[in-house]
Amino acid sequence: MVSAYSNTGNAIIKNYTNWKKFNSAPYLAATHGRRYLNNYANKAAGTVYGKSENSKKMPIGSVVFKDGITLNPEGQTGISPLFVMDKIQAGFSKASGDRDYMMITSNGKGNATVTFCIECHMSADDNDMMMFLLEELRVNKQNFQGRVLSFMNCK
Repeated sequence: MVSAYSNTGNAIIKNYTNWKKFNSAPYLAATHGRRYLNNYANKAAGTVYGKSENSKKMPIGSVVFKDGITLNPEGQTGISPLFVMDKIQAGFSKASGDRDYMMITSNGKGNATVTFCIECHMSADDNDMMMFLLEELRVNKQNFQGRVLSFMNCK
């Protein structure tokens, strides 16, 4: 996956697969275009993101990446865009909960900030705009209790 996104020139992309991965298997994410995704979080995000519903606010500098594959009706696979959620300092954007959402394509296009992520993530404002994996897909299930936010909840 990393080589597919290398056209962007974004240095952080080269190392995201070394970050902690939070899902045990790729999962179908309806709100991300029915793609099969993996969730990674950098060190700043990892200790909070890994607590899911029991987490506190994400610290500034927290970054979550979602890479994956597409699967068309004929069974052909492709590389999904890389979805990025970056927690920025207070005042960056009240509308996005001080998040910068990006979608990076494998051809290096579409690397600008995207706004269509905001509406869905704002529905989770009680969880600092974080939506979590279904419990059965989490790498370390015993750390997670409480309600599960599904990626299917957004309209």
